[in-house]
Amino acid sequence: MRRLVLLAVVAGGCSAPRVERPYPPPTADALLGAVRHRAAGVRSVRAEARIDHRGLAGRIGAVILLAARRPGHLRLDALSPFGSPVASLATDGRTVGFFDRDAGSFVRGPARACSLARLVRLPMDPDEAVEVLLGGVPLLDGDAEVSWDGRDAREVVRIRHASGASQKVRLAGKAGAWTARESEIRAADGRLRWRVEHEDWRSVGGVAMPEHTRVTDGRRADVRIRYREQDVNVDLPDKIFATGAPPGVPVEDAPCE
Repeated sequence: MRRLVLLAVVAGGCSAPRVERPYPPPTADALLGAVRHRAAGVRSVRAEARIDHRGLAGRIGAVILLAARRPGHLRLDALSPFGSPVASLATDGRTVGFFDRDAGSFVRGPARACSLARLVRLPMDPDEAVEVLLGGVPLLDGDAEVSWDGRDAREVVRIRHASGASQKVRLAGKAGAWTARESEIRAADGRLRWRVEHEDWRSVGGVAMPEHTRVTDGRRADVRIRYREQDVNVDLPDKIFATGAPPGVPVEDAPCE
């Protein structure tokens, strides 16, 4: 018994010490303002990445070329081991088109979360997906409160939307220069809609960008992105986000609820 007590005391004494805020407590407006300020300075990204999806069907991995531009413009091209595209998804913020070259099929649907969830297993709508690929997090509107996590030295903002949905955002940085490192949104019933984690930050053209990003809904979707190359604030023409089918390929309309 004495040994068990001693081990418990030792284990408790080895826990990481809590860190105090090194600056005066910020307001929720200041923290969320920093998130929005960073977002305003990143309008587009072009990248090559390794993407791994883990879900009910097992694990699927591919190298992708991606392009994203505000508002809601997104293109993803999955490459074969020989570097040629085998599947492409594009959205112009209104319509989503998905072309499977091996199957010779083209699926078209509305630019909504249900389409991206069905086609590429991202549990968010195009605007939200673009925000994440630009290294940010989408934000709910609503009442917000701030707390400090002394174990990880993170600011935590909790937002309550009028619908009952809620969001938790975890930020790191110094006074006036915070970045969102993790966020999750839950429906009014508490169900997780999605969680985003950004890790291993680096400077790309003077802009802080994550090298690794994970998006999950805690159930069917768990998407992990490891960026190999990133270019930010590049000019991306409208034509690369075109959602039409290639000539001769039949179109399947896939409305979703």
